[in-house]
Amino acid sequence: MIPSATGEGKPALAELIGSSLALKPHIGANGIPHIWTGPGSMHYNTPSEIDPWYKMPVIETVGCYSGMFDAELGPGKVLKTL
Repeated sequence: MIPSATGEGKPALAELIGSSLALKPHIGANGIPHIWTGPGSMHYNTPSEIDPWYKMPVIETVGCYSGMFDAELGPGKVLKTL
């Protein structure tokens, strides 16, 4: 979302964008990727009305993973104009 220049009324631009994200894990000197799994939890510490994910409750933790990656964000596609 991009607000209007005056700060009033509807945003100047409001679109839902989809894109792909390619992750390539860093490989250690031993040849093993730097990816770990184990117990974990999730919380949102910065509520935002522009990005209101914090309003969604965590129902179930399926898995917790951490790692070191190089990420490449693919081209976007407008899914919906809001």
